[in-house]
Amino acid sequence: MRITGIWLILFFLTAHVSAQTSFKATVSKQSLGVSERFQLQFTITGGNNLADFRPPSLSDFIVLGGPNQSNKTSVSTSGVVQTFTLSYILQPKTTGTFTIGAAYIKSDNKTYSTQPLKVEVTNAPAPTSKGNQNTTGNSGNEDITTFLRDNILIKTEISDNEVYVGESFNVSLKLCIPDDGRIYSFKGFQNIKSSAYDGFYSEDVSFQEESLKREVINGKTYNTTIFKRDVLTPQRSGNLILDPFTADGVFTVKVKSQKKSTGDPFQDMLNEYFGNPFVNTQDFYVPLASKTLAVQVKELPSGAPADFNGAVGKFSMKTQISSTHPLTDEPLTYRITISGSGNLQLFPAPTLNLPPGWETYDPKVIESPGQKTFEFPLIARSPGKFTLSPYSWSYFDPAGKKYVTIQAETYPVEVTPGPGYNPNANTFTGNKEKVETLGEDIRFIQKDAPAYGDTRKNISSITLFLLTCIPVFGGIALTVFTSKQRKMNRDVKAVRAAGANSAAKKRLNQASMYLQQKQSRAFYDETIRALWGYLSDKLHIPQHNLSKETMHTVLLEKNISESTIQLFLKTIDTCEMSVFSPQVQEEQMQEVYQAATHCIESLEKELR
Repeated sequence: MRITGIWLILFFLTAHVSAQTSFKATVSKQSLGVSERFQLQFTITGGNNLADFRPPSLSDFIVLGGPNQSNKTSVSTSGVVQTFTLSYILQPKTTGTFTIGAAYIKSDNKTYSTQPLKVEVTNAPAPTSKGNQNTTGNSGNEDITTFLRDNILIKTEISDNEVYVGESFNVSLKLCIPDDGRIYSFKGFQNIKSSAYDGFYSEDVSFQEESLKREVINGKTYNTTIFKRDVLTPQRSGNLILDPFTADGVFTVKVKSQKKSTGDPFQDMLNEYFGNPFVNTQDFYVPLASKTLAVQVKELPSGAPADFNGAVGKFSMKTQISSTHPLTDEPLTYRITISGSGNLQLFPAPTLNLPPGWETYDPKVIESPGQKTFEFPLIARSPGKFTLSPYSWSYFDPAGKKYVTIQAETYPVEVTPGPGYNPNANTFTGNKEKVETLGEDIRFIQKDAPAYGDTRKNISSITLFLLTCIPVFGGIALTVFTSKQRKMNRDVKAVRAAGANSAAKKRLNQASMYLQQKQSRAFYDETIRALWGYLSDKLHIPQHNLSKETMHTVLLEKNISESTIQLFLKTIDTCEMSVFSPQVQEEQMQEVYQAATHCIESLEKELR
């Protein structure tokens, strides 16, 4: 009998799925408070070859998450049934009764739609619904969302919690997922709100994403990964607070239904012999936050040297000069390189003490990890022997709790006259002696009466007319041209709109570099900036006012095709879901890059 049952199961597994296709929409709450969140789900059962999903307008709600996808496979007497679910996390914008319109999807080239739903929003919070409970394999009737919120951690780690003003330290944000088999995967963060870091200068550090590591925290084993790093430099003393990092994480959780009698003996037999061999998963949207941390910032000690410019850390300095035997008016390069650990990013450009008759310009600044270089162009206008005075500066060493002064070497420079050197045109000479050439510099007074004569040549009237009119008409044309240029430059919106495509392409080129370097987080960040930045510049909408809901409405009003709008929204969703993913999926990154490029090209054509 048992063998017969197994053969029956295999027969139904290989049979054609004949279950009737259904498409329905549900909400976790139909009555709720204005500050509450609820879940909107679209579920299609028994469908094949799904395509062209069109959600309803959600302009009355804030979309906090979604669309999140999940698949479920079940066995019934009619065969294997696939269930596909798309879900959103929504929050009302105001009170009232709102209608969520129908959604549409195609299955086997046939279009299905859902019934509209009504949601009532009041000022008072609605009773918590218990109907959306899920179960995991080992947790009974435990609410999965509560389990995730209570067990997943965002841990803030700092390299030092007691520093001096100007002393840089590292901050790392670590995602900690319980290693108990319940959580299938982490899909990414949405609605990210980074710490304000009030009182600090902050610098985001790019780093290679790391794979998950096992770590024991408070006696519990977690899979951990660092997803964000910053370097902070305190700008004032006192007990400064690091605000929490908040975000909504999307996690895929293994879900297994409880065994119970179905009332169908044959189905119960299938469950008994076969159970549920498929891994059923569901996406859950979980609000997470790191803890607030305090950093004690101490004032720098008194007695700072006169050349102290606020540098705090441990540094060394190296100087170079491109030539010690230049010609007059020939540029040479004086290079100052400062290396070490500390607040290099805040270093001001040095002030050089040059010999008389020497000129310099703003330096070229070259920055790299742990190093900052200033390249000064120097020009000597007079020949002679000179000495470049040593450049010196001081920094505070927190480890030794003392000020340290560094001095560059002295460079003797001998300047020889160049091909175009004119000693009479120079104010300074090599030995800096005064030169008296009064006979040439000042004309002597003539006592005799000057003789005047008419040396003018005859000029034709036509030539005279042209010489008179050309400057007049040229001046008018120049005035009109400059007026138009000023008007165009004043029209900032027009300038931004005209350069929107160019700015987006530059950002996508940068994203392509991150793609080649397999820096997924930087790639998705830059792609998001390219897409939102393009619409902000093109449509004259500040970026803080951009959202997926408003963009859908605005683009429809601009007669943008629905396919282009959906491509834009889908690309943004993919980037937001993947920006903090610990796994580098090069194939997906390539698809996102191509989609973003095609999206901007389509918008550029349709917005003309």
